[in-house]
Amino acid sequence: MEPIYHVKQNLEKVKQRLKNSDLPDNVKDKIFEFVEVLREGSGIKEHRQYFYYERLLILSEILEEKILNPSKQDVLNAISELWDRATMRHASYSPSTISDFKKVLKKFVRYVNDGELPKFWKDIHAEKVKSRYSAADQMITYDELQSLLNACKNSRDKAIISLLWDSGIRVSEILKLKVKDFQRSSDGLYATLNIEEGSKNLKYPGIVMMSSIPCSESIRDS
Repeated sequence: MEPIYHVKQNLEKVKQRLKNSDLPDNVKDKIFEFVEVLREGSGIKEHRQYFYYERLLILSEILEEKILNPSKQDVLNAISELWDRATMRHASYSPSTISDFKKVLKKFVRYVNDGELPKFWKDIHAEKVKSRYSAADQMITYDELQSLLNACKNSRDKAIISLLWDSGIRVSEILKLKVKDFQRSSDGLYATLNIEEGSKNLKYPGIVMMSSIPCSESIRDS
């Protein structure tokens, strides 16, 4: 199946952008080293490697060589510039993204300085960002779910929408499901998802799976 996120391609692209950038070689080398240490030591996956490369590339374009040991004013100036910048979609960075930049920069500076941070970092706070789905009116209602299901033209689409609703799994995870992954137990139908972070067993009680069990069984048995 064709991947929908193209993580590997995006990772290679951002690494090539960093390699071909006009940044000093010592900055490039330290960023590559930092992400490689995280990969080897913490086991971060490709999407997380991309996360660090992309943010460090943007930060280093602002701070240049100062990124290796920025002063408090350097950090504040960089954050201010990020607030004023537009993304590739011509929108401002969200508070959540700005918070990510701060966390990444702090982690990188600590690594460069052998685990030490200047005292001023205690004054650099990452924003506490509320979930964009915390409000009830931002979440799909049961009646809206039924409208979606009624609009589906086949059992496959009904099963996908129902499973997403019932389980909360990601689109990328549901796309990896195969017929053989569905099994029946005494309390309903369950599926084993083999995702990169490990094996996750999601078992759905019959009362929760009322909408998705019939759809999923029709696909499995067809």
